[in-house]
Amino acid sequence: MIRLLLFLSFSSLVNARNFEIGIPNLLYPIKVSLPENHKPREKHHTLLYYHRNSGRPTTSLMRNHPGSKGWIVAGMTYQQQGTFTLNADTWQAERKAFHAVRKIMVDNHGTDPDDLYLAGLSKDGWYTNLMLQSESTVSGGIIMGAGHLHAAPTTFEKYTSPKPVHIEFGRSDGNDHAALNALLYHRRMGGILTLEVQPKLGHDFPDNGSPSLAQWLKRPPSSFPKTHLLRTEKLLKCFEEQDKLRPKRLKPIEPETEAPNSRWRIPGSPLIY
Repeated sequence: MIRLLLFLSFSSLVNARNFEIGIPNLLYPIKVSLPENHKPREKHHTLLYYHRNSGRPTTSLMRNHPGSKGWIVAGMTYQQQGTFTLNADTWQAERKAFHAVRKIMVDNHGTDPDDLYLAGLSKDGWYTNLMLQSESTVSGGIIMGAGHLHAAPTTFEKYTSPKPVHIEFGRSDGNDHAALNALLYHRRMGGILTLEVQPKLGHDFPDNGSPSLAQWLKRPPSSFPKTHLLRTEKLLKCFEEQDKLRPKRLKPIEPETEAPNSRWRIPGSPLIY
């Protein structure tokens, strides 16, 4: 009987820490994973993770990297599924969905409104890049297997405060120069940039995870070890020497075509996500 009560108590805790939130006009509910040390009356830094697998929300990748403590992780999805047509109307719809989730998390689940981050791989990395440019309520972000090619429909001239941005990609990824361009772009915007290049990887994520991403998530979001920033500078210098990196090296993409390894589409635009 005691074992049964203990099991039921443990199950209740697990269910309380992992739950779903239904949002109007979103096909799938948002998945939320609270940390073990979560306290509803305290503020917690939060990561909204956009997932490319058919738009179905998940939290596992981002929960596994920092571990079970510290971060609230929410698995996000899109108002528009599949290939994304970026224009003023669709952009407004996606931002409206983001703000609906943000409000629920801040009002009911302890999210610190001044400590909210986005993350995404591939299509979702392009989206994170766009949101960083135009959403003042986003404190920073993680861009993986993607980068910067095009300004969002609304964008800042410069960040009002430094935003930490981590960029990660495989050396054989067709998006490598866009990722490096994102590093240059967000640094010009006033971001604090860290970079990791997986030397044997293409357009994918390491099977065993990313030590760099784990480091970024396990430290306080506002704390950036100088050693890691120096590593970023060394990696960038290496690319500059090997590839003669310049923003003009980015090849223009013809209208009505798609960027490499991407599902973003902008009708009539020379640059496609």
